[in-house]
Amino acid sequence: GEGGSRCLDGSRYGFYYREAPAGSPNAQRWVIFLQGGGLCLTIFDCWTRTRDELGSSLYWSENHTDVDNVLNQNATANPFHDFNHAWLPYCSGDTHSGTQTARNGYGLYFSGALNVAAAIARLRKDFRLGDAERVILSGGSAGGIGTHLHTDWLQAQLPAADVYAMPMAGQFFPKHLELSLTEVLRVLHILTPTIEINQFFTMVVTSLWDSQVPEPCAARLGPDEAYRCWDAGTNYDYITTPTLYVQNMFDQLQIEDVMLCVDCPAWAKQYIAYFGDKMRQTYAKPPAHSTRRNSVWLQACYDHTDRLCLSSQTTIDGTGVKDVAKAWFFDGVDRVVVDTCATSPTSPPCNPTCDLYKCIDM
Repeated sequence: GEGGSRCLDGSRYGFYYREAPAGSPNAQRWVIFLQGGGLCLTIFDCWTRTRDELGSSLYWSENHTDVDNVLNQNATANPFHDFNHAWLPYCSGDTHSGTQTARNGYGLYFSGALNVAAAIARLRKDFRLGDAERVILSGGSAGGIGTHLHTDWLQAQLPAADVYAMPMAGQFFPKHLELSLTEVLRVLHILTPTIEINQFFTMVVTSLWDSQVPEPCAARLGPDEAYRCWDAGTNYDYITTPTLYVQNMFDQLQIEDVMLCVDCPAWAKQYIAYFGDKMRQTYAKPPAHSTRRNSVWLQACYDHTDRLCLSSQTTIDGTGVKDVAKAWFFDGVDRVVVDTCATSPTSPPCNPTCDLYKCIDM
């Protein structure tokens, strides 16, 4: 494909685009959304993905419709409803980060970063993205990871525009995070040192995928440590574009599937509380090496993406994420909104509005 773009199975990459409505006052503004959908590490997992839309464009539908998030056309539900919209599908299994141009040892391609680059190049060439004044880059889960990885790169591609980042459920990982088992062993005084997962996991995935990492972070850490910039906890301190983090405090997918806390609510409530505390600590301070505008929406739900869309009815002190996003973009208002029901290292998921609405388009 163009610029080495392709899905896991080698099928062609593409994207979905909708022009701003005729007469829209926001005709020079864009929302670009990176689809989520997990990741793959083993040859079995990755080949399994090639049997559906997450690994092959052969299974893509002709159209995409967003019913409840940042590409939704409903003016009441979405403050960005009349922007130009682009939806970048996820078919590379590498959190939109891979740079491979030849088949790897699995017989597949990890080309996610090349897909993003090819899509942006085509949008500039044929759809006037180069004339944009303001652009929001967003994404959910793996797309949220892709958002924090590519936002500064996108700003470099669009020097005449102001680029904003809104990663949703993309905080892989909170800073200084332990696996559930090692945390329990340390609490029981069976294991003394803290064994953090951030650096080990990041080294494994960036090596497997040949990941592209953010330049501001990589330049600061140097070539031997640049791989660490894939980790959102590390990159938090270096992103230069204005960023609104939209996140569940107790990320269920990370806790159960990545940190291996199986059936955690039943037997390891202390680890759920520990994870939430680490998430709060990550956002407690402004970025150490960046003066960017920085905003946070951190709700105390035990969930991954299901309650983070703009149509979510989850509130914090009477405010919803849609209100925070609208003020952040249109009015330049930066807020760090952290759920007030969870403030201590032992606080459990506690927001009573978490279950009011389940999001679809993340």
